[in-house]
Amino acid sequence: MTHSPGSRILVVEDETRLAHLLADYLVSAGFAADCLGDGREVVPWVKAHSPDLIVLDVMMHNIDGWQVLSELRHEPATSHIPVVVCTVLPLEEMALALGANAFLQKPVSQQQFLHMLDHQDIL
Repeated sequence: MTHSPGSRILVVEDETRLAHLLADYLVSAGFAADCLGDGREVVPWVKAHSPDLIVLDVMMHNIDGWQVLSELRHEPATSHIPVVVCTVLPLEEMALALGANAFLQKPVSQQQFLHMLDHQDIL
C-alpha cells in the first residue's frame, strides 16, 4: 500500500450506515477517515482539511456527485486530490472522463474497497 499511517480519506456518502461502514474499513487499514453526508459541504471542507483522497457517492439528496467532482477539479486548491467515485450506477467510463481517479460500483466489499486503495498514490 502506498500510504503513510494516518493518511486522511474523506467519505462523501449520504447513507449514514454505508458511510460508517466505509469509514470502518478505512480505520481498520490504518487510515484516518472523515465522513460528510451533504455534497454541498465538500469543497469548503476539503479546502480546510486537505484530505489525501476522497471517496465520492454520485446520488445524493442535495447535490449530485458529478457536480461535486466538477467543483473539486476546477478549484485550484482541490484539483490535485484523488477522487474515487463509488456508486451503484454502472458509469465507470463517465466517472473517469469527468476526472475521477478510480471507480467502484456498489455494493463494495471490504476487500474490493481496500484493493482499490492499494492502487491509489496516497502519500
